[in-house]
Amino acid sequence: MLFYPDRFDETYHGNITARYDGMAHQQGPVILTVAAVRRSWEHPGDGNNVVLHELAHLFDFDNEGADGVPSLVDPGSAPDWQALVREEMRRIRQGRSLLRPYGAEAPSEFFAVAVEHFFEQPAPMARQHGELFRALVSFFRIDPRTGTTGDAAVGAEMQPDPT
Repeated sequence: MLFYPDRFDETYHGNITARYDGMAHQQGPVILTVAAVRRSWEHPGDGNNVVLHELAHLFDFDNEGADGVPSLVDPGSAPDWQALVREEMRRIRQGRSLLRPYGAEAPSEFFAVAVEHFFEQPAPMARQHGELFRALVSFFRIDPRTGTTGDAAVGAEMQPDPT
């Protein structure tokens, strides 16, 4: 990981047009700005965490590049995952989603934004995006509402929200 003091651009320089708070590279480092990391941890629960976002991209890079189908998806269920992503992105565009608008930019950004909300806002996500929440519990084998892990988390994902 590399840490920059503040935003950077495509050439990794800070300037008035710099817009990146983080960037993950398929065969290289994750770059994060100190300012964005600080904001992420100072405001837990807001669904906006640059560390979670960029780490999620690493799961996406693991298979065919940043296509929104993370390596955690069983290849046999990839078409179902892609259909769910399209539907959830449509909900974001229509303003009917807990997920922030950036998640509708591309399937790869959708996955990263969904991971942020999964870990930062698990109870609301489970209520408003049940199918997506269950898929992420299955991928990560953890229910962040309760801290349950492994097979117990995957089995509990079908239970009602405990909060």
